[in-house]
Amino acid sequence: MRLSGLLKAVGVVLLVIFAFYSIYWIFWPKDVVTIYVITPTYYRITQKPELVRLCTVFSLIRNLHWIVIEDSINKTDLVTDFLDNCNVPSTHLNIPSPKDKKYPIRGSNQRNSGLQWIRENLKLGKHHGVVYFADDDNTYDPRIFEEILVWHTKTSVPAIPRQRELQPHINDFF
Repeated sequence: MRLSGLLKAVGVVLLVIFAFYSIYWIFWPKDVVTIYVITPTYYRITQKPELVRLCTVFSLIRNLHWIVIEDSINKTDLVTDFLDNCNVPSTHLNIPSPKDKKYPIRGSNQRNSGLQWIRENLKLGKHHGVVYFADDDNTYDPRIFEEILVWHTKTSVPAIPRQRELQPHINDFF
């Protein structure tokens, strides 16, 4: 008897949560810009954990498109499989770095390739976005991307849907 009542209560709670998020997605402002994050990467032992860390942060952000460019002749299975399982809209490119020592900046070919993809695939005037370069060996706070959206969007909207729930609630701390 108690178990069936508990199951009904859980069902009602799940239904309310589903309804809330459905309404939230329907009324999401349409003039929100897209953040195009360009990430150059290369094979190393820590590559996958670093990409997992980025995927975790980027999955919290709405209107984000992740462009991952490998420093290799061919796309590797590791990155291809990873991006297929990462819940972030993404594009996977590859371009090798020149072996010439005249290029002191690592990842510049990959960043330029990401910019070229944006120029070729997005229509001027139709797509509104911001380009952000994120190295895979760095850590990013999701609030950075919320601030980007607030600065570049006509309406002030949170990039993280449940931001208030994620913040600590401290009353009378001092």
